[in-house]
Amino acid sequence: MSFNINNNAFNINNIVLDESLNNTLYYLNTNNLLNGTGPTGPSNITPVTLRQSTVSDAYNNTNLGNASLSSVTSDGLGNTAIGSFSLTSNTFADYNTALGYNTLYTNVSGYFNTSIGAYSLYSNLNGVNNTSIGYDSMRENISGVQNTAIGVGSLNGNTVDNNTAIGFYSLVSNTVGAQNTAIGSSALGANISGNDNTSIGYNSMGLNDTGKQNTVIGSGALSNNTSGENNVVIGYISGTTLTTGNNNIIIGFNTQPSSNNVNNEITLGNNTIATLRCNQTSITSLSDKRDKTSIQDLGSCLPIIDKLKPITFKWDKREWYPNGISDGSKIDNNINIGFLAQDLKKLQEENNVEYFNLVYESDSNKLEATSGNLLIPLIKAVQELSYKVKILENKINK
Repeated sequence: MSFNINNNAFNINNIVLDESLNNTLYYLNTNNLLNGTGPTGPSNITPVTLRQSTVSDAYNNTNLGNASLSSVTSDGLGNTAIGSFSLTSNTFADYNTALGYNTLYTNVSGYFNTSIGAYSLYSNLNGVNNTSIGYDSMRENISGVQNTAIGVGSLNGNTVDNNTAIGFYSLVSNTVGAQNTAIGSSALGANISGNDNTSIGYNSMGLNDTGKQNTVIGSGALSNNTSGENNVVIGYISGTTLTTGNNNIIIGFNTQPSSNNVNNEITLGNNTIATLRCNQTSITSLSDKRDKTSIQDLGSCLPIIDKLKPITFKWDKREWYPNGISDGSKIDNNINIGFLAQDLKKLQEENNVEYFNLVYESDSNKLEATSGNLLIPLIKAVQELSYKVKILENKINK
């Protein structure tokens, strides 16, 4: 039984139902009714517009919209296309779902793809197992596989495999970078060829271009990195000054490395952290004899230790002031003890013991002291004093 409605005078949609072909919906057409017998394959829902399917063994396809699924051949099955020009070029690929104008338009042989949103997966030709949800998402993907893009423009330029982008314009510029995960609006937005990055948070790793194997959690974290690799950054706007450094760990709100290109550095907490707590008071480090060579006794340290200048001081950091120049208005009145990095640097140079590494100079405008490295020289100095005491004791006892 067939049921036709045609009313051009009122310019309404036309509906054709054909029960004999096991079709639930045959065609929705605006302005006029195009009569036709439709496809003869079983369980198809297909439009008549602009074509009449003559395929007798394509089956379990569903399409609704102008030119949707208009190229399907006998091998194409289990596809769903809803929207004008959705899956238009699909010939023999199976089990694709395209919802929206121009979705999966170019697809010919790609299968198991899901595309929801106008122009999503538009250029896909033979890519498989992709999920793209959002206007313009994964638009340029041609043969990339196992990608997931959720959000407007996400993974727009992608051409490769195994990327996950969730959020507005996340991984939008990615073309050849693979195995990336970006969650958050604009996350990894500028990435082009960086691989194996994980970026979670709004604009996290936003300017990353070629940097790879970074792990970032926090809104705006590592947002200016371009080519740095193997960094771990956790915290809101943390690591924003790092651009090209490698193998750094940065943890805490607004925590920054010592310089924009530093390597192999761990920074815990921002410049307002006053206490570092841990149940264990010592840090264990490698000291195995089998991993050391050129072993020699440390020379005399007593004269060097004798020249140290321990001080008390109050913090008045330049970074606390908008122009970087102190006017004394932000002095922290807590009294601290320590050394001046400039004094330690001079001491090392004058005594040719730069290998003490008492000063960290990654940023020449902000010298840092490594006072813990004084432990070994202090032990040596105590041994020297002990030896002198024994000599004096022997003299007294005589």
